[in-house]
Amino acid sequence: MSSLASKKEISAEDLADLRKAVRLLENQGFTRLLNNVAGKPAGKALEFVPRRLKNKIDKIVSGALKQGLQLALASLDGKDAAPPKKITSTLISSLAGGLSGFFGLAGLAAELPVTLTVMLRSIAEIARSQGEDLSLLPARLACMEVLALGAPVEEKHDQSSYYLARDEFSRFSGNAAEALSGRGVDAARSPEVNGFLGQVGAKFGVVVWERAAASSVPIIGVAGGAAGNALFIRYFQDLATGHFIVRKLERAYGEAIVRARFMDIFASLY
Repeated sequence: MSSLASKKEISAEDLADLRKAVRLLENQGFTRLLNNVAGKPAGKALEFVPRRLKNKIDKIVSGALKQGLQLALASLDGKDAAPPKKITSTLISSLAGGLSGFFGLAGLAAELPVTLTVMLRSIAEIARSQGEDLSLLPARLACMEVLALGAPVEEKHDQSSYYLARDEFSRFSGNAAEALSGRGVDAARSPEVNGFLGQVGAKFGVVVWERAAASSVPIIGVAGGAAGNALFIRYFQDLATGHFIVRKLERAYGEAIVRARFMDIFASLY
């Protein structure tokens, strides 16, 4: 069977879902989203935040991700079939972000683990809605992988930013899954798991940094933090929706066929 014939096996309904996924995943980055919503100053806010805060934010992100991994391994419910509660998650995250905006970096240290917990539960709901079995370790780690999809990548108009990011961290995901499968929670401090968390943290931390910088633009304090956090969580909800649509279609048609059709759609749109 030719490659072209194989591509045509995907149903019209599933192709529509894949087009939706391409639009959600081939994003322009969180800062550009903020620019579209709040205007150009949101993107320029990064220039005015002291760089010395970057290391502090990285430490906050690292600690939050370790808590997030424990959540993913221990308490994401794989049986609850309720539809995703995106609005509820966004409201909770907005309130937490408001506190962060009011108290600054100290508030971020307290707020980010709360926001990440809300986000991971929302991502898990989205995953289940696309047929993921969260009793399986790879599916749970895939929820964590969503956090690595949000950072901007070097613009390459002939390449998918989604697949560039996914290819980059797939090896780390596989190593972490193998370690956790073999040693359970005892592997949480292993080099394999730390490598996975480091890879996710490096990507996720970029967006946290952007959100922290933008929390004071165009309005300062509580309102700015709340608005930024609302966009923040919806940004990752959209990425999760696209990611798990792709994974659903891969289970149905195989990774190679879905990737080929994804790239066809990407080429036609971009």
